Amino acid sequence: MAGCPIILKPAGTTPFSIIALAEILDEAGFPKGSVNVVTGPGSVVGEELVRNPGTDCIHMTGSTSTGIHLTQVAGVKRLCLELGGNGPLVVMDDANIDAAVDAAVLGCFYLAGQVCTASERILLHEKIHDEFVEKLVARAKAIKMGHPQDESTEMGPLHNQQTIDQVQEHIDDARKRGGKFLCGGNIDGHYCEATVVDGVTNDFLMYREETFGPVAPISTFSTVTPGVPASTTNGFMPARPADRSTVAHTTTSPFDSSRASLPLVQKIFSPLSTHSFVASSSTAVIWMAEVSDPAPGSVIATAVIISPLTHPGSHFCFCSSVP
Repeated sequence: MAGCPIILKPAGTTPFSIIALAEILDEAGFPKGSVNVVTGPGSVVGEELVRNPGTDCIHMTGSTSTGIHLTQVAGVKRLCLELGGNGPLVVMDDANIDAAVDAAVLGCFYLAGQVCTASERILLHEKIHDEFVEKLVARAKAIKMGHPQDESTEMGPLHNQQTIDQVQEHIDDARKRGGKFLCGGNIDGHYCEATVVDGVTNDFLMYREETFGPVAPISTFSTVTPGVPASTTNGFMPARPADRSTVAHTTTSPFDSSRASLPLVQKIFSPLSTHSFVASSSTAVIWMAEVSDPAPGSVIATAVIISPLTHPGSHFCFCSSVP
């Protein structure tokens, strides 16, 4: 920490965990002034931290619109931005269905869907639609909703009124557009039921935007070509691809991989689910994914997908597999 003090500015509505962390670090003997906490609204406190000439580097987790604003006012300061997304879970016809359902339950309902790495949509191959949906609905109905301090609770409340309004808007829009609600769809106060909506198309709000709630929108496809590119039609790159078959089949593009210069991409992944990190340059958007097997810690493939900006909608994929 020598010479590199930091200031933590938590979200204005959720400051207590950061305050507790600072107290722990102080108790552990961190030098005074090395870790500091400032609370308050982002439009005031956050804005000052970003614009202040004494700030050398900024790391922000938040919405894409806020991230764009930071790039406009931060000047030459170094930036590390973790922004919102609308990442799909793509499930191919040769996927391990039980593992895929586990990934969907975790991706859609963990922390009531209020996670920036949530599976905001499920793109499902039509051959396994019925079995997958039956198992997912059964799991969703079994989730116990309740107070976070009750140890038997499996899913807690929505964060605030803004989140409630957004989730309700997406649910209402899905009903208006003919979505088939297989379970859930009701909000009582701050509590939203685990919701599975079938028949979602790309004109639904919950398909095009980040819902940030416990909703699993399901769209069905029959071939890889319409299935996988559909995951990028809303302006966001995928954040959670499917089983090993996805990286095996997504291999057509006019892009010359020999001319690609790949940056170092760091990521965190867990069994039964895949996370990725997106990097961009002036010529391409680069997506790296590690696909893990049900066995804890077992990685079966690493894939890099490059979407050249010169050929919108196309992408090149190459992967290395572990037998």
